This record gives sequence, C-alpha cells and structure tokens, in this order.
Amino acid sequence: MIERLKTFWSNDTVRGSMLFFTANMISAFGGLLLTIIIARLMGTSEYGVFGTLIGLMYFLVIPVGALDLLITKTVSSFSKVKVFGQTKSFIGLLVKKTGMIFFGLFLLLLALTIPLKEYLHIESAFSLILLWIIVYVSIVGTVMASTLKGLLNFTPISINLIFSMVVRIVTTVLVTYFIFQSHFGGLWGLVIAGIFGLMLYGYQLSSVWRSPGEKLDRKSMGLKKLGIISLLVSGAFTAMYSLDMIFVRHYLSGFESGIYASLATAGKMIFFAISPIAVLVLPIVSRKADEPSTARKNLLILTVLSALIGIFGATAFFMFPKFIVNTIFSDKFGQASIFLPVFGLVMLAYSLSNVFGGFLIGLNKYKSVWIVISALILQIILLNIFHQNIFQIIISMGIVFWILAVILFSYCWYATRKTN
Repeated sequence: MIERLKTFWSNDTVRGSMLFFTANMISAFGGLLLTIIIARLMGTSEYGVFGTLIGLMYFLVIPVGALDLLITKTVSSFSKVKVFGQTKSFIGLLVKKTGMIFFGLFLLLLALTIPLKEYLHIESAFSLILLWIIVYVSIVGTVMASTLKGLLNFTPISINLIFSMVVRIVTTVLVTYFIFQSHFGGLWGLVIAGIFGLMLYGYQLSSVWRSPGEKLDRKSMGLKKLGIISLLVSGAFTAMYSLDMIFVRHYLSGFESGIYASLATAGKMIFFAISPIAVLVLPIVSRKADEPSTARKNLLILTVLSALIGIFGATAFFMFPKFIVNTIFSDKFGQASIFLPVFGLVMLAYSLSNVFGGFLIGLNKYKSVWIVISALILQIILLNIFHQNIFQIIISMGIVFWILAVILFSYCWYATRKTN
C-alpha cells in the first residue's frame, strides 16, 4: 500500500494537480479575506457598485473562457516530443486569427461605456474604462495560464495564483483605505495584480518562447469547430454565473443590490472551492476522449469530491448563515443571511453543472453545449418574469441549475458506458 502511494505521488501530474488545488484554496481564502476587508471599507452602496461591475466583468470575459477551453484542450492533445514547438506555433496562429476580433471588441466596449453607465446607475464612466482594462489583461493572462494547463504544468500556475492574490490584497487595501474608499480600490487591485501575473506567466513560459516552431496540421486540429463550441459553452456558463447581478442592479434598489452582492459573494465561495476540480477536468479527461469508458472512474471521483465540498459549504450556510454574513461583511449586510442557505444550494448545482460540462467537452461530446444554452435561455426567461425581490431571483436560478446538473450528469454517465 505504501509503495502504491509513493508511486502515485511520484507522478508529476498528480503532484502538480494537488499543488494546483491547494493554491486555488489559498487563493480563494485570500479572496474571502479581501472581501471581508473591502466590504467593510466600502459600505453597502459602494460594495453594490463593485459587485455589479464584477458581475459585468464575468459576462464580458466570455471570450476568455472560450479561449481557456480552446487552448487547454488543443495543447493537451499535442505530441509530447514536439509539444513546446507546436504550442508556440499554435499561440502565434491564435494571436493572428483573433487579434482583430478582440480589437473590434475593445472599440465596441468604448462605445457602450456611457449607455452602460446609465443602465447600471454608475456615477463615473472611468469605472467602466478600468473594467475594460481588466478584461483585456484577463484575456492575455488566460492565454498564458491555459497554455500551462494544456502542458499539465500546474506548479507555475499555482505559484502565480498565490503571488497575484497577495499583490491584489495589498494593492486593494492600500488604494481603498488611503485614496478612494470606494469601488475604485477593488478595480485598481485587479488591474495591478493582473499585470503582475502577466509578467510572471511570461517568465514561466520561457521554454515555449525559446522553442523553434513546429508545423501544425490545422485541418486535423478542428480549431474552427472547437473554437465555436468553446465560445458557446463558456459563454453560456459565464452568463448564467453573472446575469443575476445585472438583473438585480437594474430592477432592485441600490441597498438591495448591495445586499445581493454580499449574498452572491458569500454563496459563490462554494463555486470557488469546487472550481479547481472543474479546471483539472478538461486536460485530464481530454486524453481519454478516444476511450470514453475509461473516464467513468474519473467521473465518479470528480462527482464525489465536488459534491462533498459543496455539501460541506451548503451545510455551513444552513447552520451559521448570520455568523458567516456578519463576519465577512458586518451587520450592515445582515439581511443577506436570510437567503444564504438557499443560495448555497443554488451554487452547488451550478458548480456541479460546470464540472459535468467540462467533462463532456473533454470527451468531445460537443452536442452538450445545446443543453447548457437551453438552460441559459430558461434562466433569462425566468429572471425577466420573476425579479420582484431577491427570493424570486434565487429560486429561479435554483430551478435552472438543478435541472441542468441532473441532465448533464446523466449525459456523462451515458457517454462513459462500455460499448463492447
């Protein structure tokens, strides 16, 4: 038994995966600590603005999520012998093909700055300009991080996660406390931490940059199809994750949006706790796409781990909702504790759906994207009808996410059946 454990731990991918999981937990704890601090420094109204901007950011980084799926899956399929050279050529091809698209997107965002400012009732247009900068820093950072994930090189990503979070905490606290005392502190923290991460990723990928490029067979790679699928599935999941905050900001009062922002932040701790598992799914399962039945064991392990983490968090929300909200945000946000238990169950369903969706993409079951898109459409319909109060919004999302989780798991189970 001991020898088996030694052999298991001696595997570089296993060690890197465990380190990556640990780094994500540390980063999530750092994010929680930062939330406690800035929520108290900003107050209900300003934190409501910050939460709305973060929700909008998640919606805008849909292309980033698509890039993550595309790069991770493609790089993980390269030959081990030529992987650095093929990766370098692939990144060059990606930049060439998407550069003008992202430039056009930036011009569109600039044009939408004033209309969005009015729609979201935000006083300063500069807040949105900073958000556009954060989005583009995220795009470049995702290209680099996803490349490392595709190479199954999780240790550098883990180092970057921890150090970037430290930079973000220090910057956000200093700017919020000594300069702005508003949502600007949180935005500047994201900008500076993102730029720091880019520099670190650039150094960590030096082996790829130094390698001579290898010729790629573009037809066999199926990049166009994978790119479209990645954009659709990432867009649907990201929209489901962020649309609630936009609806709340538009339909409810400033105070209620602040309460909901604190609720969403606390509730999404479950998602952040499970997200390292979701990130590991794609590069690991992609290597078993030719023999899906061999991935059923992975499905069971991933499901059990994700469910245990989520159930632990949801149980804590049921038992200590007021303590959690008051500890993180102060008693100014006390009303959020009423909704926290139910919101925890909602985020558990969303997190499980995210894991199962990544699993299916890893197995090349691209038709699953239409299930996710259908769930997004249902969510939009329900939120447009039921948005009179916070409880209606939470219940609407819960219905959608639990239906989605059950359907996607059933598809995963069917996809990994033995066909002989």
